[in-house]
Amino acid sequence: MLSELPEEMLVRILSQLALNDILHMSSVCASFRSAADVVYRNLRNRIRGECGQKVSLLNFSDVKSLLFSKYGYILGLWKIVSTVYGGLLEVKFDGFRFIGTRYYPPPGDNVNEPLRLKKVFIIDVDDEGVFECICLRGNNGFHNADISKFEENGFQLHCKDSEIHQHPLGPDAELGIFGREEFGIEEEDISELDDQQMRKYKAFSGEFVIKCRPLLLPPSREDAVIQPGLFKGTYQGHGVELLLLSYSDEDKSAIITKITGDDNVPAGEITITADLSQQKFETNKESDSLPLSSAGLPVQRFELSSSIYSRSDEVPEFCLYRFNSNGQVAYTGFDNPTFIKGEWVIFDSVSFGHIWLMLHSFSIYKRVTETFV
Repeated sequence: MLSELPEEMLVRILSQLALNDILHMSSVCASFRSAADVVYRNLRNRIRGECGQKVSLLNFSDVKSLLFSKYGYILGLWKIVSTVYGGLLEVKFDGFRFIGTRYYPPPGDNVNEPLRLKKVFIIDVDDEGVFECICLRGNNGFHNADISKFEENGFQLHCKDSEIHQHPLGPDAELGIFGREEFGIEEEDISELDDQQMRKYKAFSGEFVIKCRPLLLPPSREDAVIQPGLFKGTYQGHGVELLLLSYSDEDKSAIITKITGDDNVPAGEITITADLSQQKFETNKESDSLPLSSAGLPVQRFELSSSIYSRSDEVPEFCLYRFNSNGQVAYTGFDNPTFIKGEWVIFDSVSFGHIWLMLHSFSIYKRVTETFV
């Protein structure tokens, strides 16, 4: 029987398994539990070594119990509210520690690209029960940080050594990285960054405290013209932003709220509302010959007029629904915010568009495909 093998052999065997399988095998018998503890400690100490942490002898159940008892409240999905630019953050337990990962929109105007993600912090615990919060941001190595309560249900990450965030080659190198990652601008063209892009760079480079509030994703619903959830959308010179689509039963409307924002309309504000009480139909002589959607719904032909500008080359030829809508615009600093008339257009189960009539512009939105715990 395998349980009668020497522990060294069991350790070699279990070392080939994924963490979940190792933990499952630890419940088989005492021999497997002992070998699994050795494998777990080896794996955990390898990871701790990457962050310069000392060796730990804690087993899985001790690590989980300690972390969950003090910081379990920060697990889940969060919206960042530190600046007008907002953000999306997820905190997970990977079996060894808590990891905070920040999700960014893709660079440029391509909503088909996946979200960019960066690990922001980890929370670990040593053998004396001392918790270790480590900031992973910056350009000069890992450094200490604090996690504390923010408001009633939120938390905040406070970096203790902001100088480590600075690039060793100076601000020009840091700006070059930001321009490429955020806007898709190559380093040799970095001088092309405009004023609003520079304001965003300064806000991100000086973000040493990240404040978070809980983000609850709405449940699916049978009557939805498109299922609620997270989307990526184009916003002219601001690039791609993250948004949350939800519905209001009270006034039969769709509500789209910014998760990431800009210095005109910041994160947390409503960007679009659509009146679902009456569907719009465009007059089309070819309507009888148009195909049905994959769900068997009749489609309408969709075409932007020559006066409407789209930053995206991808403009679908057909749509499922069209509704009157209002989109929020404002001057820099969210000055004089106003809702202007528009049209909300549903293309399929993963994409919709919005025509900003007064601005003569069109935005395309695609569903976020990343999954969150």
